[in-house]
Amino acid sequence: MSDSADNTEMGATGVPGATAAAPPPTGAPIPTPLPSRRDLTSGSIAGAIWTLAVPTMMSNAVAVVINLTDQKFVSILGEAAIAAVGVSRPIVFLLSALFMGVGSAATAMVARAVGANDTERADHVAGQALVLSVLVSAALAVAGYLAAPLLLTAMAAPASVYPLALGYLRVNFLGIVSMFTLFVANGILRGAGDAMTPLKLSSLAAGLNILFDPVLIFGLGGMPRLGVSGAATASVTAQVIASATGLYVLASGRLRLKLRLRDFAFDAAVLRRIVAIGLPASLQMSLRAFMAVVLTRFVAGFGKSVMAAYTVAMSLEQIAFMPTFGIAEASATLVGQNLGAHKPDRARRSAYTAMGYAMTVMGVLGLFFALAAPLLMRLFSLSQEGVAAGRTLLRINAISLVFSGMGISLNRALTGAGDTLPGMVITTFALWGVQVPLAWYMKGVPWLGATGIWIAMTFASFLQGSLTMAYFSTGRWQRAKA
Repeated sequence: MSDSADNTEMGATGVPGATAAAPPPTGAPIPTPLPSRRDLTSGSIAGAIWTLAVPTMMSNAVAVVINLTDQKFVSILGEAAIAAVGVSRPIVFLLSALFMGVGSAATAMVARAVGANDTERADHVAGQALVLSVLVSAALAVAGYLAAPLLLTAMAAPASVYPLALGYLRVNFLGIVSMFTLFVANGILRGAGDAMTPLKLSSLAAGLNILFDPVLIFGLGGMPRLGVSGAATASVTAQVIASATGLYVLASGRLRLKLRLRDFAFDAAVLRRIVAIGLPASLQMSLRAFMAVVLTRFVAGFGKSVMAAYTVAMSLEQIAFMPTFGIAEASATLVGQNLGAHKPDRARRSAYTAMGYAMTVMGVLGLFFALAAPLLMRLFSLSQEGVAAGRTLLRINAISLVFSGMGISLNRALTGAGDTLPGMVITTFALWGVQVPLAWYMKGVPWLGATGIWIAMTFASFLQGSLTMAYFSTGRWQRAKA
């Protein structure tokens, strides 16, 4: 079926015996139409994917630039500083995972409202999501700041790394509200089909971060020399400015959505639906983040050189995930909007098309990492042991990237449909039922060492991608509510 044949797919589900959601009954209130923008529920699916994905890829590229810029400046301070950043980031990710479900739910619900051409509901969902994100992130900021010493102890941070990591971690927690607000605002805009504004906001944050990094890390221009904590301070300051700008633009009416004071009034029904969709997504992210904490602890047991190599390798692999997450976000938006427009078959085809693109991109980049691994690792002033460990990690993980592309793109498609529980179940099994115990066992094999952890990571990616594909093919996600 061609992409333009949308009238013939109304009511189709692609699942035997399933039926699409019924259109609004005759006499029902007609939703307020959204301002004119490109219609993502008709025309070329490939064109719609790349229209949304390219700006999102560029936003993700900006995030990678921020990360690698921090990494490069911090690397000048030595391997202990690099390891301090590496041991801290999984903790921030873990405690922020509860919030991330709010962004996922907002994307799904806003996309569904936009697909149904209901601007009032889209605006209202956006306001409620922002309120919830501020409440959750404020609680996480306090809890994280107070618990930072215990968390680093649990991570088995080496003595030379601990004080550096503590300062870096606590500064990040102080800025977590602005970080989360920016994340949710970007998710709302992408759900509405606006991928350009998040790019502009991310670019603003990146530019400011690059400007502030050397000033605050090394104490240029009369500023105090903050070292590793300066990298966190630069990021937080940039995020505060970018998130404030995003909220201003959302409230100004210049965009497809326009927030008003009434949209922030407490709405129990909408908040419950955000939680119902967002909680499984949050738990999935929490499980993934906690798994990263456990793996980091496993890696830390092999010394600071291997820990530094792991930190650098994970930062480099973000380059591969950058385009994949852009494609996956496009898939989520298209699935949500087309389900809202009662076009489930187009939603399904959008998800599969995005999956194909994601797998291709990840495969090509995986090959590049495998071939260029030694050169890439030497760029970050690692010791010979660190270069060897990082080279092995990049080459083994290159095999898994194709399956990561499959899993990430289809998981975001499920999120766009509002069907987040299966992804949580699959993640629990693949990561905690398989990856963590396998990594624990294999790291103790004398002739494998840290390489056993890399092998476990690769196998879990294969398993998670395959299981996600198996569930998506059932089509049950088409009946989810958002």
